[in-house]
Amino acid sequence: MKIYIAGPVSGIPLYNLPAFQEARALLEKSGVECVIPHDIYHPGDSKCPAVIWCEAMLKCLPELESSDAVLFLPGWEGSPGARREHCIVKDKNIPIITIDTQLKEADNPNMTERQQQALDWIKQQTPPPTMQELGDYLGVSRQRASAIVHYLAANGHLTIKEYHPRGIRT
Repeated sequence: MKIYIAGPVSGIPLYNLPAFQEARALLEKSGVECVIPHDIYHPGDSKCPAVIWCEAMLKCLPELESSDAVLFLPGWEGSPGARREHCIVKDKNIPIITIDTQLKEADNPNMTERQQQALDWIKQQTPPPTMQELGDYLGVSRQRASAIVHYLAANGHLTIKEYHPRGIRT
């Protein structure tokens, strides 16, 4: 099975590569092949952002369309490119998965030190923290904090009330 990982890229430091890599690592634990936009397109330094965006979309869309399923990272709704990808996925009836879907099938539920650090801190917080607060505590982006929380939820360590700013529950 090949999964294309979509999400916000433009305007985020390092083109959001750490969040994409973390999602890929989590999914590959369950034995699936993952493709991220960073594998397909590498922007030149001197190009304008609009040209980079157009070139990236032209190169990435065929890979998206040939995937067996697509995972959308947290924050995709605010990304014009990811919203375009979502429209194509819906139009072509490509399955949309969550990290939880794949991780339930993974054999290795062991947590990294950072995931354990996040879980321990979350348990101490009243009220529950926002993704931004967790990211600030861990020294990572909100998107990366969200990926950590979704991994913890997938392995039964906590639950998430979607679309609620303080929806993390232990």
